[in-house]
Amino acid sequence: MLAESPPADNHEPTIGAPPVRHPNSPINRLDTWLKRGADEIFTVTATVTPELAQRLLDRNPGNRPLRWKGDSRSVEAYARAMLRGEWLLNGEAIIISSDGQLNDGQHRLNGVIESGMAIPMHLTFGVERDSRHTVDQGAARTPGQVLAMMGEKTYNTLAHALQFVWAYDGDRHFQNRPTMEQLLKTLEQHPNIRDTLHQASLLSSDFRASIGYMGGSHYVCRRINEQVADDFLAAVKTGLNISDPKSAVFRLRKRLIDHTAKRENIPAVEQAALYIKAFNAVLQNRSVGQLVWRRYGPAAEDFPVAGA
Repeated sequence: MLAESPPADNHEPTIGAPPVRHPNSPINRLDTWLKRGADEIFTVTATVTPELAQRLLDRNPGNRPLRWKGDSRSVEAYARAMLRGEWLLNGEAIIISSDGQLNDGQHRLNGVIESGMAIPMHLTFGVERDSRHTVDQGAARTPGQVLAMMGEKTYNTLAHALQFVWAYDGDRHFQNRPTMEQLLKTLEQHPNIRDTLHQASLLSSDFRASIGYMGGSHYVCRRINEQVADDFLAAVKTGLNISDPKSAVFRLRKRLIDHTAKRENIPAVEQAALYIKAFNAVLQNRSVGQLVWRRYGPAAEDFPVAGA
């Protein structure tokens, strides 16, 4: 067997040589942890590289099929969160049984591989192999529940309004859902959105309108012209002195009244689109022959932009 060539004088490793690892790196300590886990349960915090993630996944016989795509708890969702720098240690550990097999964590580990990142994680060793059937049984917290834990009022409608603004500002499809970190960042960037929810609730009480989506759409309209937006919302609610059938307020009220009377069902995202289209017409002092938003079909429209 030929001996490896010595490193060059500048101490750079020989091309093709395996990477040199520190003896205390997690990949080198894995065997020690596995041996210790055969006798006791313990948890360590370690930087999990794609190489270490693959080593742990190789110890994963007979686990459930991977969920590659999805807004949460999928390989794709974990990888994207890692790439955005949103990964946080939250106490949930990668679990390795006393016989050295992976009990829980395959989606997070595959997320490490997909992202190519080195991610800090808790690793728990030494639990019984049969206990794998008891993990991931709790219901995931909803965004509203997390906001409630933070002391927010009207937390569910606030969550919906934040989801709306996150999708609107990012030009995203409204079926997409932000991660909790993205939602909280949106709240940090737009703290005044809380104030619009009370105003939007006035519409909801009269028209069965979505408070969250109406609150979000009213918020983006207020960013264009606060006074016009507030006067517009008040006019939509009361209908006072609105008699011209070509008025955008008149048309919006008619659509919402029909929705309330169940003569038609207007989804929340369409309510928001109609609201913004009507606001734009008022802002530009335009009459409207009809107020529609074509979401599907050959004449499908993009979601309206406030002030456009």
